[in-house]
Parts: sequence; structure tokens; C-alpha cells
Amino acid sequence: MKNMALKSKLLFFFLVVGILPFGIIGLTSLHKASSALSRQSYNQLESIRNIKKSQIESYFRERIGDVRVLANNPFVQQAMKDFDSASKDTKRRGGKLTGLSNEKFEAPGAYRKVHDKYFSVFKYYVEQYNYYDLFLMGPDYG
Repeated sequence: MKNMALKSKLLFFFLVVGILPFGIIGLTSLHKASSALSRQSYNQLESIRNIKKSQIESYFRERIGDVRVLANNPFVQQAMKDFDSASKDTKRRGGKLTGLSNEKFEAPGAYRKVHDKYFSVFKYYVEQYNYYDLFLMGPDYG
């Protein structure tokens, strides 16, 4: 530095004094921008989480509503009584209900008669709501 001309020294120091603030401002801006982007990403993730939570809760509210409507339907209530009676009769006679695939099953005639009476209505219900299956459950025999 001692051998440099005054003009070169002044130019060097002015450059250092001028560039140093830009470097500090650049690093500070980078840090703040990074923090802001991280916050924005977390906020978006929280928003998505809340939307998904709302969708899941809504789905289950709808399914519970479907079950309540179905359970309070007089047709379904009569079907439950008829299936219960047919199941008791089947057990009393030592018969067995065996579910197979593709809507097929093995059962005594009394149960099959009740099944055939109600099956088309319940199948339509399953198709309309795009359910996998419909299970009628009672407190005594499930």
C-alpha cells in the first residue's frame, strides 16, 4: 500500500467504502427475503392443512347424515326387522350364511327371499353414493 499512488489509494478506499454498504444491504435483504419466503410457505401449508381438515370433517358429517337418513327410513327399518327375523330363523335351523364374491352368497331360502326383496334398493343406494358396500347392522346380530 505504501508504494501506491495517492490517487490509487483514494480510489481503492472509495470503492471499499461504496461497495461495503451494498454488500451489507445485499446480505440483509437476502436474509429478510429468505425469512419472508419461509413464512409465506408455512402460511400456505397451514392454509392447505385447514382446507383439508375442513374437507375431511365435511366428508364425515355428510356420511353421518347419510347414515341418519338411511336409519330413519321406514323401508330400511322394515328391512332390518325382516333380516333380523330371517337371521334368527336361519340360526334356529342351524343354517349358515356365507358371503361369496360378486354379490353372491349361500343362505337358506327364508334369508334369500328377504335379501332378494331389498337388495335392488340398497344396491341402487350404494351405486348413487358411490359406496364400496352397505352394511346393515343391528345390536343383536351385527
